[in-house]
Amino acid sequence: MNYRTKTIASLGVESRAQRNLPKIGMILSIVGKRFTSTRKSSATTTSTTSHEVVVITGSRGKATFSGVLWGYSGQGPRALVKLLVLCGVSQDIAEQIAFNTPRNTFDGIDWEYFLDSQELHKYSRTVTQLPQNVVKSLS
Repeated sequence: MNYRTKTIASLGVESRAQRNLPKIGMILSIVGKRFTSTRKSSATTTSTTSHEVVVITGSRGKATFSGVLWGYSGQGPRALVKLLVLCGVSQDIAEQIAFNTPRNTFDGIDWEYFLDSQELHKYSRTVTQLPQNVVKSLS
């Protein structure tokens, strides 16, 4: 099952997480990533928007959260810390991810955390630029 939260400000992330995380089962990994969408704004023009989301993969599905960011010291990273702690990440690691992980400027994965091994992976290239065996393991 996949659960996607509505696009709401970071202030509501805690209640959304408490409502949706139990539905996805045991949490396996958490990914911070970015993607771009293009929408037709009129008959002749389009607009491109960059989106940053956190995808939490559990044993029974995934939950996607927007409004939580990383790489600076604002409301978005503070909400990310709360979300990560609710997922079982230690406070120290959650703060490292939220405040010390750089935000890349391209589509792809910025960071990934595996709960079973407690490993944090930070990426400075797009997933498509990674070796194929790494790309398959991230899928």
